[in-house]
Amino acid sequence: MTDDELAALKASDFYGSDFGSTLRHMLSNLMRVCRGSGRSYKVTRDVLQAAGTLRNYVTTNRQDMPALEIESVLSISRLPDRSLSPERQRHEDAVDAILRGALQMAASRLVGDLVQEQRGWSELSSGIEDMVGVRPRRPSAT
Repeated sequence: MTDDELAALKASDFYGSDFGSTLRHMLSNLMRVCRGSGRSYKVTRDVLQAAGTLRNYVTTNRQDMPALEIESVLSISRLPDRSLSPERQRHEDAVDAILRGALQMAASRLVGDLVQEQRGWSELSSGIEDMVGVRPRRPSAT
């Protein structure tokens, strides 16, 4: 998905819709439950609420929800900020790579997919290397 497509979808009515909000909150809580800090008692209610909203969409529109709309709701990528300096933008890109890698590792670990977990590790490591490369250097104390 290009930055322009992501921007257009995040500006759409769907992004802020009940389903979009419900799905983001459900996934956010599931991610926190995976790391040991979420509200596991809310998982059943959240899943049923998301399923009900999705059922209403399918019934009303007589079609599945478009994949691009779901991707836009669940995207953790930030839109490029043209006001950032090139160095700051590289830093933000590195943070995004770290997050994507960590999510890939966690998702893969949940299902026992060691190959995909390794790919997540590679992306996370690359993001860390990029971050170290753009981190402002402290002057040496000489």
